[in-house]
Amino acid sequence: MITGTVTKFDAAKGNGMIQTPADGEIFFRQRSIENRRNRDVQVGQLMGFVIVEAQYGPQAAHLKMID
Repeated sequence: MITGTVTKFDAAKGNGMIQTPADGEIFFRQRSIENRRNRDVQVGQLMGFVIVEAQYGPQAAHLKMID
């Protein structure tokens, strides 16, 4: 699992970007967060995830919020 920090998030669109030390910025969708009870994403939130190849390029999947 890779960790990174949310750098941008648009609640209306339900997507944003995560900055990783090695891979740069990675796109994510809010619906990919596995903890469904708490999906309130804030800039600066630390996330764990894997990178998958999506239709338009690499994307973060199986996201988990890290306290």
